[in-house]
Amino acid sequence: MTHGTTHPIRVGLSGGGDAFSTGFRSFLDTDDGRIDANVVTGSERLGDLVAAGAVDCVVHAVDLPGSDSRGESVAVGETDPAVPVVAVAPEGVPVTGADAVVVAGATEEGYRRVAAHVRAAVDASRGGSVPGRDLYETVLESIDDAVYAIRADGTIVYVNDRYARMKGTDRAALIGTDIYELVTDETAERARRERQALERRESDVGVVEYEFTPVDGEPFPAEMRFSVVGGDGEVDRVGVIRDISARQEREEILRRKNRRLEEFTGIVSHDLRSPLNVATGRLALAREECDSDHLDDVERALDRMESLIEGLLTLATEGEDVGDPERVGLPTAVRECLGSVDLPSEQVRIETGRTVRADRDRLRQLLENLLRNAVDHAGDDVTVTVGDLPGGFYVEDDGPGIDPDDRDGVFDVGVSTADDGTGFGLAIVSQIVGAHGWSIDVTTGTEGGARFEVTGVDRE
Repeated sequence: MTHGTTHPIRVGLSGGGDAFSTGFRSFLDTDDGRIDANVVTGSERLGDLVAAGAVDCVVHAVDLPGSDSRGESVAVGETDPAVPVVAVAPEGVPVTGADAVVVAGATEEGYRRVAAHVRAAVDASRGGSVPGRDLYETVLESIDDAVYAIRADGTIVYVNDRYARMKGTDRAALIGTDIYELVTDETAERARRERQALERRESDVGVVEYEFTPVDGEPFPAEMRFSVVGGDGEVDRVGVIRDISARQEREEILRRKNRRLEEFTGIVSHDLRSPLNVATGRLALAREECDSDHLDDVERALDRMESLIEGLLTLATEGEDVGDPERVGLPTAVRECLGSVDLPSEQVRIETGRTVRADRDRLRQLLENLLRNAVDHAGDDVTVTVGDLPGGFYVEDDGPGIDPDDRDGVFDVGVSTADDGTGFGLAIVSQIVGAHGWSIDVTTGTEGGARFEVTGVDRE
């Protein structure tokens, strides 16, 4: 791939007859003016011009209607291998000895493709000694995405091998093609709107999702991302096309999962809670009619059911990815939790002044659950410390700690060593950590208690 040198290109035209040579030169008059083509009669005359360095590229037309070179093979390149030869022939005509073969006829589209091949061939020959060019080409050919470069009018001047394989054709057939002819009118219009947004500096990269259609084969979803190169060079825009079939499959799986989640939360919040509310109301009426220790047991059972429902609902929603984190001060978030946990402030040591980027409500839920876990397992007189870690923070207590053999399962749903625990608290903590893209580990605290370390946190 080149970056569009603007040096003029001197082309020697041979074969093809008057129709092709006249039409091609007329086309060049309305093109960018970079190519200067002259008709050369006779192979000896052409060879002399090549040997004298008066020609930068040879265009040899074979077997076109009106051509005087029927059934010939191209051998001009043997005169000087440094001068590229572009052969023009109808489809199915074998051509040898050329650097590029263009299947085209004496039409405007054919002339456009020939001109694009000429520019690409000459740019390649002139740029062959540019430092780093081979490495640049190697990188473009090794990536698994289709890469292309086009002129301002949409004519393709470069594609990598991946693009050709995705399209199901060879690279030579794509060079000189109008890129908008490879997509539907709707996709072309969307790409033009994206380009206009780039020109207005409303965005840095144009992005279009569309159906990529191979020459032979089924269309598949693709994402095209492109940028404007700028400057006076031949290349106006460069872009990358990626097959997003796998991504769309993952998104569809996620959508189905979310639909099932919505159905589940609807059942939990309505179908289970409604009879629970009826039972709670009946319990209140029963207390008015009699006084029995059995009613206390019923109340505890109903409270337990309410806790389980709340835990299920929280667990079902806290795992959703955090989309728009905000700046949250850890000291403030910890203090806001104390009222909900019923833990006196003097029993909480805040040894951090850190501000993190997080979902405020979910960070508070995480801290509440860790504080409540400390109270549930270490007692009302527990002391909890919240402090800094490289890349995160920790929450530890001075309780009995967690047996090393039990640490692998502490974040599993339903795991709890407290008599009245639901087994959701630390599972919810793990869900919230994962939703932020963080990590959490449990270890032994400085005073032998449980220590939860949260890392991978974005800090301010």
